Amino acid sequence: MNATRYGYRLFKGKSKAYRIAVCKVVMKHMALGLSFAKACEKFRLRGSHIHEFIHQYGLAEEYAKARNKMYDVLAEEIEALTLAPIERAPDGKLDPTALGQRKLQIEARRWYLGKVTKRYSDKSQVELSGEITQNNRIVPTFADR
Repeated sequence: MNATRYGYRLFKGKSKAYRIAVCKVVMKHMALGLSFAKACEKFRLRGSHIHEFIHQYGLAEEYAKARNKMYDVLAEEIEALTLAPIERAPDGKLDPTALGQRKLQIEARRWYLGKVTKRYSDKSQVELSGEITQNNRIVPTFADR
């Protein structure tokens, strides 16, 4: 592989419009379901350069939208995996290996979505309101021996 292909020299002398267009192509592929790293790898780009251009040219909002679309695609993949039929063994019973693999695929995707976004998290947030006063305080008493 050519080292300059991944280097900053790929963008040296290129216009602002070219750099923005490259960022938008990466974000378009993210919206189609590729991760940021895979989208950069597809075009043989260094992710740090793309992040730099995204922040430099004010594309953070578009990047966030593309990332959210990527999460939606991943959620749709989970739904497709749950609805797809599971392979059966030659005797007609469910194949336990295929079932275990399917569970692993679903759980891995669910775990990732729960970690990266609150929208798909299993955690529920509880908010408490009110105040604690001294009147409700429990005072221990000791019996005489």
